[in-house]
Amino acid sequence: MPCKDPTSGINVYLDGADRLTGFDFFKLTCSKEIGGESKLQDYCMGMGAEDVLDLEFSVLMSVLKPSNVEDEFFLYMEWDALLAALAQYLGREESVDRDRYQIDAIEYEGDSAVIRQLIRPLEEMPKIVSCHSKARRGSEKT
Repeated sequence: MPCKDPTSGINVYLDGADRLTGFDFFKLTCSKEIGGESKLQDYCMGMGAEDVLDLEFSVLMSVLKPSNVEDEFFLYMEWDALLAALAQYLGREESVDRDRYQIDAIEYEGDSAVIRQLIRPLEEMPKIVSCHSKARRGSEKT
């Protein structure tokens, strides 16, 4: 039975030069990893935090080539969470929904840092429109 609390978290690991050394994106209630197959971590590994913030989702889609809609969704979730954590860490949070994305802690060990962020679920999920309905509406317009 899936858990009813979709609250998630991300731990972002940076070295002393603020280069990404990894991240864990997971459900908070059970620590189950979310996504993980997107290859986003491999692509971003070693990039500076500022460079990661400049990544556009459309570029990631063309480079990482998710194989299906579910993988595209998980890639987007990982990218959005990673950007929110790094933006807050760097003080560039003007575009971050701070009610949804909240830094829980920033821990320093030697010259490395770990950003621990809590991600609250959306208050209201977007409405899902079936492909069949979209196709029918599109044919009615022509």
